[in-house]
Amino acid sequence: MFGVSSLGTVSIEEMRQKYKTSQVYHFYVHRDRGLNRTMMQRAKEAGGEVMMLTVEPITGGNRERDKRMGFSIPFRLNLRGIAGFAAKPAWALNYLRHESFSLPQL
Repeated sequence: MFGVSSLGTVSIEEMRQKYKTSQVYHFYVHRDRGLNRTMMQRAKEAGGEVMMLTVEPITGGNRERDKRMGFSIPFRLNLRGIAGFAAKPAWALNYLRHESFSLPQL
């Protein structure tokens, strides 16, 4: 059994196609009730067997390194990021070779 998050970077449909094991859908409630209904329906249609409701405040963690480096979602390149890529070119290659960040459930 494995879980698929409503904030995951792989769609529930893609996970169902790749893996036929039991799935738990980790559902984050949003203000948009239509979005909530749509996500729950998609999970049901994809064969999700358990709906796990998450109740927690939506706040960012105090990640000191991310603050220092100017980390953000969506990614924005700044001077520190450019310096980091220059110092570690493998980071830049990795970034350029991978698909864009997305949240397919949303």
